[in-house]
Amino acid sequence: MSESLQQSHDFRPFAGVSSWRRRRALVQRSFGVVAPLLALAVFSAGLFLIISGSVAVGCVMLLLTIPSTWLGGLWVVPNSVDSYAQKITPLLRNDFAEATLESRQQVERIRAITADIARLGPPPEFIGLHDRLLGVLEEIDSLTRDSPELLADRTAQIMGLRQQLLQIRKELDAYASEPYLVEVAGALDTRMAIASKTVEAVQRPLQRQNEALERLRVPRSWLALHNAYAAQLNSYLAALKTYYGAAEGDSVAAAEIAARALGEQQRKVDKLVEEYRAALWAYYSGSA
Repeated sequence: MSESLQQSHDFRPFAGVSSWRRRRALVQRSFGVVAPLLALAVFSAGLFLIISGSVAVGCVMLLLTIPSTWLGGLWVVPNSVDSYAQKITPLLRNDFAEATLESRQQVERIRAITADIARLGPPPEFIGLHDRLLGVLEEIDSLTRDSPELLADRTAQIMGLRQQLLQIRKELDAYASEPYLVEVAGALDTRMAIASKTVEAVQRPLQRQNEALERLRVPRSWLALHNAYAAQLNSYLAALKTYYGAAEGDSVAAAEIAARALGEQQRKVDKLVEEYRAALWAYYSGSA
């Protein structure tokens, strides 16, 4: 997913937003953290005047805290555009960031195991097997699968390499008493377990986002984009599950088909996320 916020002058989901909301966004953009501090200052001044005996003036000041605290961003009207924007923004940002972080952490753990195996000193009779194993592991670790366009090719490569890895793992079982090979076998088993957990770790925050989208109260001006994105995210998760299932199977052709379908779903999700970001940028900047 792209990390940059982009402005789209053609995307205008807030054409009917009231000028008050535009002013609110303008105040928050212009004053930043100073805006809520000023609102709290107005509230404190009202209380001070009432305590000091200037009840009428103090009450007027307290009444002014209603629009000033709203403009400062200290509260929002339930089920309003403001409320929705405040909920959807971290939802889009945090869950994709968490999925990416989980994937990177698991990749680092897997590569650390490859490094541990590389540091082992094999007995002379197992140097050939050691080098063959490291060659397969390092080739797997070097493959990137971030691009939807390359996913099908990378999947076919990884499945072929994984078959080689499984064959080497079977060979290790014939030498159960050799300490070096016992250590290598344990490292490979740990690596495979981490790879399985990666699948769950990547899907978990996106599934949570999918469930959260269903619970949100959506203003009319956001309804079309929200429904389109929720439906697409659901399709993406289904394609992701299918892909992982196919990639763990024996059919390269089936895995390639699933990879192409996942790549297409990912491109559609990316497009809608960018539309969301453009709309949120316009909203928070007060230009919508």
